[in-house]
Amino acid sequence: MKTIVSSIGSCLLMSMGAMLCWILGFGLSQALFKVALPETGEDSSKTLALLFLMILLEVGVLLWAIRWVEGIKFQRFLVIFSLMFGIQFVMSQIEAWAFQSAVGMSEKEMLQTVVGGFLFALLVSALLVFTQKGKIQAASAGSLIQLTVGKVLLLVVVVYPLLYWLAGYFIAWQFQAIRHYYTGAASNEGMVAGFLGFFKDGLYFLQVGRAFLWFLLAWPFLFYFRGSRLQGALLLGALFSILHCAQLLLPNPYMPAEIRYPHLLETASSTFIWGFMVARVIFGKAKQGAQ
Repeated sequence: MKTIVSSIGSCLLMSMGAMLCWILGFGLSQALFKVALPETGEDSSKTLALLFLMILLEVGVLLWAIRWVEGIKFQRFLVIFSLMFGIQFVMSQIEAWAFQSAVGMSEKEMLQTVVGGFLFALLVSALLVFTQKGKIQAASAGSLIQLTVGKVLLLVVVVYPLLYWLAGYFIAWQFQAIRHYYTGAASNEGMVAGFLGFFKDGLYFLQVGRAFLWFLLAWPFLFYFRGSRLQGALLLGALFSILHCAQLLLPNPYMPAEIRYPHLLETASSTFIWGFMVARVIFGKAKQGAQ
């Protein structure tokens, strides 16, 4: 019980520190690029509460991940930073760029977001890793990963694009507001037309590229992870899901609530399944080690 209370207290304290990192990182980015974002029209106290909830979820899953990553602190810092910056900001801004006509973000706004995200992730990763007590041993030479070209191609070329389309069509696309947001029309042309359009519009090839990036982001974590296969799969799924999707809780001037929340349901479920599958497919035997 004492350990649980201590862990909750540590998570809350780290989350408050991460809030300051968010303010500093995005404040510096806005000062550099001088892009004034449109108003959301939302109550500031509600936005602040949702921002803290987002950061609390991210800090919680990252602290969980740090416990299972072996290596010296700098190695652990690089693992956490690559996950946080890559998943939360790079992957999301690729999507914003791909759907720029619907989202309405300019290139300068995207760049400002990426730079702010880089600074935020840099500061938070350092906060979470370098404030930890205890001696951490250097990573051992072994790895859980058993990788073949066939497995990578299966994941990248087949599994992720199919999972992306299935979640997009059967969850997000069933909402009229989503269809109108992306196409300007509320009608649903049907599953076959949607699947053919996935290839015709070039989205399939974009998602193959994103799948490869997902894989590259997962690699350092999976290489240094020292728990069981099931633990690794659950944790990677949670990392993918929370880091990529928790920001959809926040009011923003580009996506109203009726767009964000269906996307939150769609992407949180599909990215969790994706992370779980990546870990299960490429893990070999579990590496033993104490916490």
